[in-house]
Amino acid sequence: MNTRYERTDETASAHTADIVIVGTGIHGMHLSTRISADPVLRQRVIRTVDPADEPFALWMRRTKNCGMNYLRSPASHGLSATLPRIRRFARDRHREDAFIPPYHRPALSLFNDHIREEAACIDELRAHVTGQVTAIDQVHDRFNLTITTRTGHTESITAVTVILAVGNPPPHIPQPFRRAHRSGGGGPELPIFHVYDTAFDIERIGPASRVAIVGGGIAGAHLALNLQRRGASVDIWNRDPFYPAQFDSDPCFIGPRCGDDFREQPITSRREIITDSRRSGSVPPDLFDTLMQAREIGEIDILSAEVRAVTPRSPDAPGAQLSSASDGAGSPQVTLTGEAVSRSYDTVVLSTGFAAGPPAAKLIADTAKKL
Repeated sequence: MNTRYERTDETASAHTADIVIVGTGIHGMHLSTRISADPVLRQRVIRTVDPADEPFALWMRRTKNCGMNYLRSPASHGLSATLPRIRRFARDRHREDAFIPPYHRPALSLFNDHIREEAACIDELRAHVTGQVTAIDQVHDRFNLTITTRTGHTESITAVTVILAVGNPPPHIPQPFRRAHRSGGGGPELPIFHVYDTAFDIERIGPASRVAIVGGGIAGAHLALNLQRRGASVDIWNRDPFYPAQFDSDPCFIGPRCGDDFREQPITSRREIITDSRRSGSVPPDLFDTLMQAREIGEIDILSAEVRAVTPRSPDAPGAQLSSASDGAGSPQVTLTGEAVSRSYDTVVLSTGFAAGPPAAKLIADTAKKL
């Protein structure tokens, strides 16, 4: 056993820990459950840090905004290390019908109930700090984490081991939208959001709104169908056509064959392997069929066009009346212009994935430089 993990009065204090996990999303909480399942590690002082009070905050918000009904991943991919855990969870609650083929994909509602229960089981083993880690420094054989709380105060935690599970990079904003995008609700008063913005709330889009979704992939497809069911008029501006694929990466990586080969590769080659194995922009076949049916009957229009210009449309222009549930009374409509098309909308939602590069880029860069 690592002698650095021996408990002392110091490691039991509120400002020290054996293990700190930065991030309480799916990956951070998966690590928490794995650590708590280990008979040695579960005896350690474990703390988690995240800007949200409750775990899975971004996951819950983003999947709700998209309107996802079923996960793309199979039932074997749960929060627990025990592969059949979700199926057992469903059986114990008489919810065996909450899966769809193939690969026994679980309903989002079932998956969310499962991860909430898994998190509740380890709550007594971890202490949570609500805040943003802004710096990591080494002090002798330990690490000092500087944390900025929601109120702007600063506190610190000293830890033996730090695990970064900080999620994705910021949303990718295409060039034509960078001046008009309302990042976090600030900036110019144009109703342009990214589906992964913390400020985006689908409940603010009224049933009579004209909405443009820019970009494709599974998030854009889910969002378009969700808005269409709510009565909105939806156009998808997608430069590259949708195409069906059961998974967003080579399914070989689900099993040991590709996984074992991957782990044998040098660390410098792994990112290229991951990139080459991704099926960016694909959607599961069932979602693809539903989207194409909505297009065929005229409920959703898919434009194979790239947005070249974004301009506010004058409220006095013909046909420029806003929906009462649009993003604030008096907000200007937005006109999107492509090579051979120009249309105006009450709300624009970008579904363009995440930016390139690492998440928490400044924290990681500063830490790498210092350590």
